[in-house]
Amino acid sequence: MIKRVKKEKSKAASYRDCIVTFIDILGFRNIVRERSPEEIQEIVNLVQRHAGSDEEELARKDGFDFDHDTPWTRTSFFSDSVVRVRPYDAEIHDGSLFHELLNLVHAQAELVNQGIFIRGGLTAGKLYLRDNVLFGPAMIQAYDLESKFANYPRIVIDPITIDALKTDARLRNEDHTPDEELKSVRKLLRRGDDGLHYVDYLYAFRDEMDEYEEFPAFLKRVKNHIVANATAASENLGILQKYLWAAKYLNQTAKRFEDCKDQDSIRINDHDIPALAEA
Repeated sequence: MIKRVKKEKSKAASYRDCIVTFIDILGFRNIVRERSPEEIQEIVNLVQRHAGSDEEELARKDGFDFDHDTPWTRTSFFSDSVVRVRPYDAEIHDGSLFHELLNLVHAQAELVNQGIFIRGGLTAGKLYLRDNVLFGPAMIQAYDLESKFANYPRIVIDPITIDALKTDARLRNEDHTPDEELKSVRKLLRRGDDGLHYVDYLYAFRDEMDEYEEFPAFLKRVKNHIVANATAASENLGILQKYLWAAKYLNQTAKRFEDCKDQDSIRINDHDIPALAEA
C-alpha cells in the first residue's frame, strides 16, 4: 500500500509595505573582467554594509523573511543588480525613508570613491518577501524607475513616495512632524532637470565625514574616476553621456561649497573631457 505524504500547510501569501531600491552597477562586465573575486565581493559588501542594522546576525541571515518588529534593510545581489528592501510596516517607526536614503548616501559615496558608479530607482509600496522570493508592484516600480528614468549614475526617487511622507506616519520618525521629516529628507535629495529627485550623495556626504578637510581630496578622487571612465567611453556615446552627467554633477557640487579649497583642481573642464565643450 502506497503511503501518502502529508503536505505541510503553506503560510498564506501576503504583501508587506516596503521601501524598495533597485540598483544597477554600471560597467559590471568590465569590473568582473578586470577585478579579482575578492575585490568584487568588497563592492557587494559596500552595498550590504549600509543596511541600517546593528545586528550582525540579521545581516548574515539568508532570505527575506522579516520579523514585523524590525525595520532593517536587507539586500539581494544578482548579476549586476542589487535589490534593497526595508519594510516600513514594522512596529518601530524610526524614519524608514530618511534612513534608507542616508544609507544610500554612504553606499554611493564609498562606491564612487573606488570608481564604481551605480544607477537606481527607489519607491515605497507592496512587496511579497519570503525566503529568497521577491515580487510585487513595488519591485516593478523600482525596476522601471532604474531602467527607464534614472538614465545617469544616480538613484531617482518615486515622486509618490516623497508625497507619502505627509500622509503615511509609518515612513516618518514617530517623534517628527510631517514637515520636520520632509525637511530632513530633502537635505539628502536634489532635483534633476527632468523634475525627478535623486540621492544627492556628493553634497550630503560632506556632513557625514569625520573631517571636513578630507572632502576636497574625496572630490578629486571622484573627478579622476569620472575622467577615466569618460575617456574610456569616448567612442561610445551612450556610456559617455552618463559620465558627462556625472561631471556636471561634480562641478555643481563643488560650486555649492564656496569654502571648498582648490575649486579649479576639483572641477572637470573640457580639457579633461573634450565632449563637455559640446554638452
